[in-house]
Amino acid sequence: MENNLHSILDKKGLSQGELSRRTEIDRPYINRIVNRYVDNVKVETALKIARALQVPVEVIWSLED
Repeated sequence: MENNLHSILDKKGLSQGELSRRTEIDRPYINRIVNRYVDNVKVETALKIARALQVPVEVIWSLED
């Protein structure tokens, strides 16, 4: 799976630290997701991130073609 988390954070003017605070997910783990070191996140994690960013989860993650 691919994610657009880096560009979404940029567009919204949010830091990884702020996303971490909003989701209560450790910032180092957020960093690993943003930098695509983590390919598959738990559904719960994906939903927390999408909710915190106020976007559908499909805007953040997509299946590779």
